[in-house]
Amino acid sequence: MSKERGVIRNVNRAAQLNNFKDLLRRSPVSGNMTITPTDIDGLLDYNGRAFVYLEGKLIGKTTEGGQRYAMQNMVTSHWKAGHPSMALIYEHDIPVSEQIPVAYCFTRMIYCHRQIVNLCGKRWGDSFWWFPQTSTTKVLTAIENFEKEFRIYQ
Repeated sequence: MSKERGVIRNVNRAAQLNNFKDLLRRSPVSGNMTITPTDIDGLLDYNGRAFVYLEGKLIGKTTEGGQRYAMQNMVTSHWKAGHPSMALIYEHDIPVSEQIPVAYCFTRMIYCHRQIVNLCGKRWGDSFWWFPQTSTTKVLTAIENFEKEFRIYQ
């Protein structure tokens, strides 16, 4: 087994799909059956003190509303508990037969309750979703700016 961290060790298992069909749940807000599981492509957990959620999309594919709301709710919950956090949506056009080098994908959107220096540009509407300052901001750069802004290693 590879000791390199962040590398997929079992490609066949990673490609196995989860079927959430029978997990439809009732919303405590509306009472309607509108809650279903969603996936998140990555999570950085800084020992419970800060969190970064990562979601990848093909270039041109929109993020579903439910998935976007789930990321907003997770980040907001962490902020209320006093833990810096952000959700980051990145985009790629890598063929399905190849692994996606996430660190070098371009950042599409950031959800954070504070504008991060050298990362967040204009707001998307009146929410805490931000466009990156440049369309060429890579995921690795975005994470490094988050770490710097919130003094993760100090």
